[in-house]
Amino acid sequence: MTGFADWLKQLVVTVIIATLADMLMPGKTLQPYVRMVLGLAVIATMIQPVLPLLHNDWVDKVATQAEQEFTNVGLDNASKLNSQATPLTGIRQQLQSQTQIMADQGVAKEIRQAVETHFHCTVDKIEVTGMTGTSTPLSANLTVTGTTSDSVSKIRQYIAQLLAINLQHITVQLG
Repeated sequence: MTGFADWLKQLVVTVIIATLADMLMPGKTLQPYVRMVLGLAVIATMIQPVLPLLHNDWVDKVATQAEQEFTNVGLDNASKLNSQATPLTGIRQQLQSQTQIMADQGVAKEIRQAVETHFHCTVDKIEVTGMTGTSTPLSANLTVTGTTSDSVSKIRQYIAQLLAINLQHITVQLG
């Protein structure tokens, strides 16, 4: 923000000097030329912050400047940032667990609809775990009513195909 303030001060000073020079002109014969030169000076002042962006290494310069400003924060602010990092870690863990729960529930809903549509039965209870690639393997547990015990193995194979997992991770019970 200090860069913007410095640029604004420089622009105001340039405009004031240009106005004073225009007012102090003794004759009208050179006035168009002086106004053109002063106008170019004001324009040059206005585009001065944009000129570094035209160079190829402007990203590196901006990153270096941001890094310098961050390191100049001071020990007090650094300790405040460290104390705030601990709650952020907790929030990150909460978001990850919520994401995992939502993914598991979404897949469970899709499996419920697919099984009920494909096998014309009712899924009373379904639980899917391990969708987000955590340490727990992907598994599905279902309780189904309105079907025969012969269909249970077909339902297991169908779910295994949908989720691309082994049959050992799928449990289907008759309700």
